[in-house]
Amino acid sequence: MARRRDTGTVSFDVSYDAGDAPADDDAPVAPAPPSWPRRAGDRWRATPPRQRRLTGLAAGALVVVVAGGWATTSAVSASAEAQRLREAPGGVLSLAGPLAVTAEAESDDLAAVLPDGTLALVDGDDVVGWDVVSGTETWRTSVGADPWCGPRPQVAGAVDWATPMDVVTCVHDDGARVTVLTADGDVTGSRDLPAATYGLDHQIVAPARDGGLVVVRHDPGVPESVDLELEGSDADPWAEIDALERPTATGTVRVEDALTGDLRFDVPLADTGEFGTTSGCYDFFVSDDPDAPEATLRAPTVVATPHLVSYLFCGAAARAGADGTELPAPDGEYLGAEVWYHGGDGVQVAGDGTFFVAAGTGTRVVRADGTPDRRTEQLLAPVAADGSGGLPTIAVEGRGVTVALDAQGEQLWRVDEDGDSTSMVTQTAGTVVAVSWGEAVAYDASDGAERWRLPLTAAGLGAPDRAASEWNPLAAVTDGVRVTMLVEGYRAFGGASQYALLTVDLATGEPTLDVLGPDVVPERDEQSGWGLPWLVAVDGEPVLLDLSFTGRGGYEVRAVRTLGTD
Repeated sequence: MARRRDTGTVSFDVSYDAGDAPADDDAPVAPAPPSWPRRAGDRWRATPPRQRRLTGLAAGALVVVVAGGWATTSAVSASAEAQRLREAPGGVLSLAGPLAVTAEAESDDLAAVLPDGTLALVDGDDVVGWDVVSGTETWRTSVGADPWCGPRPQVAGAVDWATPMDVVTCVHDDGARVTVLTADGDVTGSRDLPAATYGLDHQIVAPARDGGLVVVRHDPGVPESVDLELEGSDADPWAEIDALERPTATGTVRVEDALTGDLRFDVPLADTGEFGTTSGCYDFFVSDDPDAPEATLRAPTVVATPHLVSYLFCGAAARAGADGTELPAPDGEYLGAEVWYHGGDGVQVAGDGTFFVAAGTGTRVVRADGTPDRRTEQLLAPVAADGSGGLPTIAVEGRGVTVALDAQGEQLWRVDEDGDSTSMVTQTAGTVVAVSWGEAVAYDASDGAERWRLPLTAAGLGAPDRAASEWNPLAAVTDGVRVTMLVEGYRAFGGASQYALLTVDLATGEPTLDVLGPDVVPERDEQSGWGLPWLVAVDGEPVLLDLSFTGRGGYEVRAVRTLGTD
């Protein structure tokens, strides 16, 4: 249920009318006229009975109209607030009460976020529309074998999850064909992708926004695998790999119309320079045959979200907005974080469409109109917000220093902490919650005054017996009154991580920790690969994803679970 912030206020004029002001103390006192209730009562008693009944009906109707108008105003206010929360990055309608799974579905992957609380999921050869509230399948369309669909959000890109798409693009049949669907599952069209054009060596074709394709061709110029001859326990496999020569990155990245092949825009491919060492191209494993260790070439990372197009592989990088806005190339060699991480070395998208591009310890800012800027601080887009306007931008400036900036980039307030730097931020009307390793701190958004401080330890959170001793927040949603964070727990003596939902009252800092069971966080095996749960907001509903980081786009969604309250 939506929470109503403003019930509306009915005001009355209690000032004196002209001629009703108190008389001067020295003036002669005249007999007081009958009071207005008495005059009205005398007139009422003098009124014929039939007219009294008609007048009474009219007065009753007026009361109904006034009361109805107040109720209508309240309903409109509540509806507007609910819509604001639905559209806010990380905003949900209500976190009152314990959260429980109200709907769930297994999938092979996520295809896109659609309007009206629908997720497009991949199920075998089909794309399925799934309603997050009712848990029902709203449509199903067969597209072809092994579809790879998009555009998909950055996992931690709260703005992406709050940006529904009207079009779904799927590359399928081993990359030989592309199909474009509407948000209702209707097929707009399909096109064959000839191998002579789209199936070349070192080429990748990925689905993009608005019925687009990202077509990448880049030969890293290094072997697919390297046999390592390691002698002695102190041998360094990376030194041996770095002895290989990596040529300067060359290639092409283009975005085209999926159905016509017409070029929309090119994305320049840049060499990452000193960060692009050959060791950054490979993964090193000693598993099946420890006597013959081998390094294998990493898989390229292609990102095509509602806001971003990015390619990162073996010292080569390309970045642009989904509409072709030019973005600076990354400074790092292999930034898988760009796929899903909410900060660090990747690209963040703020609620107004501004890009925050990490640049060392600072940030390159590219506004929605393409206007660039550079900040010495590392700006943080909030992972959860309630859609309130006029909130400051939060940034990190050195270890343990958190600052708030106004719309002109001027510093509003600054907080110096002894601990780790802020890594995650949530923002609601009047409250900024800054999260670092080990604690969460709430500040007044206007002046930085501390409201509460919460240690993210078993003792600080009132964790149940046998729970982890330390907890690290990964993701968050908010209803403006509370914030719920997905937290990962680490045991003092090792073992598998635990995951829990931590709900905190924004006014008091009172925490409630709910450890997730194995039915929600399944154990991983070699086949399913490394993964974890993740918390997002979809059309005002908190949704828990079961992620596996083995997919072509950097991740796959194996299950979705909608969370609700009583």
